[in-house]
Amino acid sequence: MRYIHIQDLVVDSQLPLIIVEGNEISLEPKQHALLMLFIEHANQVVSRDQIINEVNQGVIVSDNAVNKMVANLRQLLKDNPKSPQFIKTIPKQGYCFIASCARQDSLVTNGQKSDEPAASPLSLFVISLSAIFIVGLAIWLMLSTTGESKTYASMQLQPLTRHSGVEFSPLVSPDKQLLAYTRNDPHNDIAQLWIRHLDGSEKETLVHDIVISSEMTWSSDSKQLVFTDYPKQTCQLLRFTVGNSSEQVESMGKCDALYVSHLQFVDDDNAIIYTARQVGFDPMQIYRYSLNDKSRVLIKQPDPTGSGNYGFDISNDGNKMLILSADEGSCHTSMYVLDLVTNSLENKGRWSRFINRAIWHHDGESVINTTNEFSHELVQSRLDGTMISSMVSTSNRVADNFSRFPNGRDYYFTSFQMNNDNELINIGDGSVKRTFNSAVYDKIPTFAHESNQWFFLSKRNGPSQIFLGDETTKQLQQITHYESEPQISDLDVSPDGKTLLIGGRKQIELITLANNAVETINVEEGFAISTGWLSDNRLAVSILVNGQPQLRYYHLDAKSFSKANERWQGAFNDSKGNRLFFVEQGTKEIYQWFEEEEVARTTNVKLEWAFGNGVDAKIDGDTLIYRKQNGAESEMFARSLTSGEERSLGKWFYIAGFDFADNQLLVSFEQGRSGDILKTDFQ
Repeated sequence: MRYIHIQDLVVDSQLPLIIVEGNEISLEPKQHALLMLFIEHANQVVSRDQIINEVNQGVIVSDNAVNKMVANLRQLLKDNPKSPQFIKTIPKQGYCFIASCARQDSLVTNGQKSDEPAASPLSLFVISLSAIFIVGLAIWLMLSTTGESKTYASMQLQPLTRHSGVEFSPLVSPDKQLLAYTRNDPHNDIAQLWIRHLDGSEKETLVHDIVISSEMTWSSDSKQLVFTDYPKQTCQLLRFTVGNSSEQVESMGKCDALYVSHLQFVDDDNAIIYTARQVGFDPMQIYRYSLNDKSRVLIKQPDPTGSGNYGFDISNDGNKMLILSADEGSCHTSMYVLDLVTNSLENKGRWSRFINRAIWHHDGESVINTTNEFSHELVQSRLDGTMISSMVSTSNRVADNFSRFPNGRDYYFTSFQMNNDNELINIGDGSVKRTFNSAVYDKIPTFAHESNQWFFLSKRNGPSQIFLGDETTKQLQQITHYESEPQISDLDVSPDGKTLLIGGRKQIELITLANNAVETINVEEGFAISTGWLSDNRLAVSILVNGQPQLRYYHLDAKSFSKANERWQGAFNDSKGNRLFFVEQGTKEIYQWFEEEEVARTTNVKLEWAFGNGVDAKIDGDTLIYRKQNGAESEMFARSLTSGEERSLGKWFYIAGFDFADNQLLVSFEQGRSGDILKTDFQ
């Protein structure tokens, strides 16, 4: 029987839906699968292993993965775990579904019998996604290190870490005995570098407290671990010697760079190759650093544009270097191969998208990469970007600091989850309400025309989608139906409340909210780092050109861009579209523009960033809201434009967007994080 009545709700056993008071609520495929598993085993204990095998298709993930799935389902059912009506925790055994269930063929709600409901467009969309996003393992043809075809009969994932927070940057020593990784838990003020023994002893050594996750490299004899750290925001090279009686970390001096990535020993451990950015927005380049005389030289590489040559990897035989190069718009990646024997450089192909990281496959001919910024997969691809196979799929995101295990077949990676919440604050009395938190990545909130509604980006149904949340009804409405992960950095509603702006690096979408009509604006010059409304027919678009942010206006009537005064790198308006503010180039100081006098006067507020995910300031009435960042923590401030009085509104971790209207602050922040390092085990 198709329909299952449980208290005040009806579960559709065939479609990922529940019906509450006649209203359909779409479920994520995993939520539906978990709910059906509980229903089919009502009043029986369902173990974690059952959930992993039947909902996660046997994929082994972090200990927190099952907890999150159950917690999300409880939240959907409005079930209090301390006084459960649906799901009861059985300590050390699993869970038990305790609600009574009644099955029937027809849908009956509120005492009325009706025909079976036709699947809504959203339902059909969720069904189509379920085929794509069902969590499981996809094991296909893998190439051996000799280039001959080799098929592995099975693969399992081995969880290796169990700390709070997330463990990143796994790197195994060449002798296969030691695993170096960073542990990151900002909520407990933890950032550390650890070494774990892989001999079965599970012995772990705390190497060093660090500022942020480090880049690191092992020497060929597995005795030295060199890594980066950023005390006082200055890049340092540090070295840990394994077996040293003092077990102290030795400083190797400054990196002579603003930021370093992709560190690797070369030349019989007498030199290190790394990618570095010198200042500001300069393109990244690849350097060889001599440990003998402390000299640094550029290696042969493509001419850097945009983000530059931001990544590399050296093949197992040491003969080839893979180089990842970004174009000026940084929306595409070109793959180059440098022959380290002949010093010849060859462009192997331009990918249709930007990829954060790629490393050589063990075969030395193809690469391992993730599919996008929020990928749940590790895939094998050809150098021209053509995917060969999906190698690993997990229930959580896969971090882009994966690495090869030196056994010719396996990989280490981090599977993790960042849980973001939208918090609504009345800045008058400081009262706080948290709404619509589903333990997923909710970010970039912006108020709709009324301050009791807002739009935000969320990964609730596969790829990120834009949702409209209503504080009064506590209901959500999905606005977009992206089939793949969108690249969105800004959301903003026009002053008249009629149009939603969706900002990306190379493309801006304007959605007319009355009829969902979409207008697309292509960013031809550079790429956008901030986009927002100035009036109902004009946009402010800050773009990055040759490493410098520049302000452009887009005129909706003329459908064209124009240049702004070179003094400004950004612009924004108050929530009603009445007053104009500029961000000064270089100083990032905010100025208010007075039209009648044609003069700009400083607000005495300087921003730290003013690019990426919108300008970090909002205006409503007489109040300017802005944030200051200190590492993982950000503090929000309210400043009166009349009196100059300023006060703190509070501190949050990893703010992912905010908005301000009608004396209310809406902020997205990281409520928690979890994740572990896993190892593939191909057989």
